Amino acid sequence: MSEKSGMFAHDRQSESFWAGEFGDEYIEEIRWRHLCRRGCSLFSRILGRTSGVASVIEFGANIGGEPLRNHLLLPKAEIKSVEINATAVKTLKTYSHLILKQKSQPA
Repeated sequence: MSEKSGMFAHDRQSESFWAGEFGDEYIEEIRWRHLCRRGCSLFSRILGRTSGVASVIEFGANIGGEPLRNHLLLPKAEIKSVEINATAVKTLKTYSHLILKQKSQPA
């Protein structure tokens, strides 16, 4: 097996890990965490040093804590998310401000 094909095997393992039961359990673990704990403060300081942010994308958005935070801090920006876990996608679909791309798991 080449180094490159080994890397792809690891990627598929990681995707399977997050797309399955572990991803579901992780959703439950973080479901009730406060949305802006430390993250809003840090992100608002970062945004304070930028201008004209028109869009933000989150890869591995889970149930949308970061995309929701981004929407609160950048209400006019286009907020996009990519998620592999079907349970998390169901939650993300409830957010009207979010443009969602569900990455399908490889066969």
